[in-house]
Amino acid sequence: MSVTEGAARRLIPCVAPTGRLGIRIGQHRLDHSSFPSQMTNCQYPIRRWKPYPVAAFISSCVRISSKLEIVFSPSWVGMMGPAVELEKVQKHYNGVPVVNDLSFTIAPGEIFGLLGPNGAGKSTTIRMLTTLTRPSGGTVKVAGFDVVQQAAAVKRNIGVVLQQTSVDGDLTVWENLELHGRLHHLPRSQRSAAIDRWLTYVELTDRRDSLVKTLSGGMKRRLQIARALLHQPQILFLDEPTVGLDPQTRRRLWEIIRDLNQQGMTMLLTTHYMEEVEYLCGSGSAQSPNRIGIMDGGKLIQLGTLAELRHQHGEGLVMIQRQDRWEYKFFPTLAAANAYLDAQPDKTGMMARAANLEDIFVELTGRQLD
Repeated sequence: MSVTEGAARRLIPCVAPTGRLGIRIGQHRLDHSSFPSQMTNCQYPIRRWKPYPVAAFISSCVRISSKLEIVFSPSWVGMMGPAVELEKVQKHYNGVPVVNDLSFTIAPGEIFGLLGPNGAGKSTTIRMLTTLTRPSGGTVKVAGFDVVQQAAAVKRNIGVVLQQTSVDGDLTVWENLELHGRLHHLPRSQRSAAIDRWLTYVELTDRRDSLVKTLSGGMKRRLQIARALLHQPQILFLDEPTVGLDPQTRRRLWEIIRDLNQQGMTMLLTTHYMEEVEYLCGSGSAQSPNRIGIMDGGKLIQLGTLAELRHQHGEGLVMIQRQDRWEYKFFPTLAAANAYLDAQPDKTGMMARAANLEDIFVELTGRQLD
């Protein structure tokens, strides 16, 4: 029985075969006693959980004799609960709240776009999620681990691509990846195979012996993505991944990010490019939707899929020029916006068009996303 990637996490908690449960991951096999304790719906007793350093997504489930074989492909996010979970999170600097009562979850396999004007608390939130800053209150869990109590486990399960270039320019492409692999204690054979795999994936194989400082900005960003994926993380954090890149390079990175997500990688994305969010977060399915969260003043003021946000605020709008500024009037559909415009006796300084994410963002925050 084949299952889609989006349905996989619904399947996991309710596997209850009549015979002995067997799990095959690559060449390795686990029995039911090695399953996570969260699998409470399984008819077999779950007594212990052995963390397994494999990132894969269930690709098929077939009954063989008295055993149920669950075959994993190399992109499963191995978590039974949310990939990321924030509950009533607060962060204060000198008594000033920067993040205030923030709560949301990210499902395994989701691209979650986090937007907000400057000073909204996005960067602080990312720093807390990646263990760089301790929250002042609340609970933050990543890959099932608490970022304060289990920071080392969190770091093993995340990859981070920062806005700033963070690869060493005086090392070669290969040396940067080799260093990262050693820091994560990857065995030599696994390290070598992973380097070859990800260099091929980001199209840098022919530059493996080049000094990083000789690479273009887009190549450096692709190298950062390869480095972030080298240790097989479950979750990828992308902080302004395409800022400062030319449109063609930006589009290529979008394709890489979307392809990784289609393989099952969970991602949290922050960006100032609205079209980037629409392209990446608008690509989810009904079974596994990608969502957008909008922060302002340290709080999450809106959360939903791109379609939900458009439906809630309106899919059409009329722009009305008022001296040196524009006024936006939303309508449920573009047809309704056109009908309103057609009914106006004087259409000077007015136009109707489809609403986009930037319109919704400005409506909510009152500010452009600089």
